[in-house]
Amino acid sequence: MKAAIEASGLDKPAAFGAASAGPVAIAYAAVQPERVSRLILWCSWAKGSGILLPSTNAWQGPLDHDWQQINDTCAHLVLGWYEGEIGRRAADNPRVGLTPGIVRTALVAAGTIDVTAILGQVDAPTLIFSRPDISWIPSQSTRIFFVGIPDSR
Repeated sequence: MKAAIEASGLDKPAAFGAASAGPVAIAYAAVQPERVSRLILWCSWAKGSGILLPSTNAWQGPLDHDWQQINDTCAHLVLGWYEGEIGRRAADNPRVGLTPGIVRTALVAAGTIDVTAILGQVDAPTLIFSRPDISWIPSQSTRIFFVGIPDSR
């Protein structure tokens, strides 16, 4: 996050964190408040262990057996796109740069993320978006932002 903000050349840009990038944006906004004008969170969470539900764990087993099907399923599960060019591209992207092992490692790491203790340190006005039709992000994962981050909407 720091490198991206520095590369932008902007003094105090808005930080955007979607899904697993949300905790990174939260941590940066909490630790570097002078560098973040606003924080925007989309379909994110503060504590990774709260999103590793049976529905997301169920598809981890077949990672090594049908990589193409797993990518298609994940694109639909994560993004909610079932048809069209956007859905096909979303499913194709992981096939290009990821392996089943990388995905498995990332899922384990995501479960260890917890920025709940620093939510109160976020000084920037925060806008929170969520999609209720994405079943793997429990509604309480979004509600914690409203309780923990001052000036959040």
